[in-house]
Amino acid sequence: MIIYIVSTIWLLGGIYSAVFILLDLAHNPQPMKIMGPVWVLTGLWASFIALPFYIKIGRAKPRIGNKDDGNMKMDMPMRDMPEMKGEGKSMDMHMTGMQNSGKKMKMDMPEMKEEGKSMDMPMSDMKSADSDMDMSTGSMKMSMPMTKHSMAASVLLSALHCGAGCTLADIVGETIGYFIRQDVLWWTMYVQWGFDYIIALLFGIMFQYAAIHQMTGIPFGKGIWRALKVDFFSLTSWQFGMYLFMFFAVRDLYPFSIYSNVIFFGFMMQLAMVVGLFIAYPTNWLLIHFKVKPRM
Repeated sequence: MIIYIVSTIWLLGGIYSAVFILLDLAHNPQPMKIMGPVWVLTGLWASFIALPFYIKIGRAKPRIGNKDDGNMKMDMPMRDMPEMKGEGKSMDMHMTGMQNSGKKMKMDMPEMKEEGKSMDMPMSDMKSADSDMDMSTGSMKMSMPMTKHSMAASVLLSALHCGAGCTLADIVGETIGYFIRQDVLWWTMYVQWGFDYIIALLFGIMFQYAAIHQMTGIPFGKGIWRALKVDFFSLTSWQFGMYLFMFFAVRDLYPFSIYSNVIFFGFMMQLAMVVGLFIAYPTNWLLIHFKVKPRM
């Protein structure tokens, strides 16, 4: 029947998209490492729809400078700065999270021949930047995020981050449930959904913690607690959208059972993920707007 043909094409499209993104990540790794598997899992459920979004807002831009991070490096030769007496000495300066634009930072260089000289750096050019100066190598390096997304794109990335945890949880949970329901009579559809939700919450917290830890370096315990607070509402709204779709699919697709064919079931799960995204998107917008969740 045509529904099985469509299901097969859409599932194959998911595999193709996931493989395409995986291979592309080998050449364009994500600055935030956890977004690599997030985009692969997104390709798996969103199928062909995922590719234009990945290419437009997901693919990392070509890097300038150090390959080990997703930031842009700028080197300032020390010959352009006042000469210093003590050669071989080094001073490391790190500037992070400087959000107050318009302010300036004044650095008084020690042991300069011409006393009283200082360097003023506008803070408006250093928002959310990391900068370090190494006098021994004779250069100053400033690292800044390369891409700033619009609010709409940031909300989408945040929601997809949550959806990746749901995708992985559904794959694991439904696989386990398939074998359990053969022998456990009380393992109903609703029990399965509860089981999937718990696993999704665990995976979601892990994904969220990975992002938070890379951005802030927060300790494990505090990071997990923060990840739970950040991810709970987002993931719950996504799962609610999925369950809402699956409820009507199970009820109204008679005589077609969504469990009668693995390919058809997989297709229904992919559509459920799309509904989950639509429900989770406004939730993520509110979480970012009220600064509960960091903007990506």
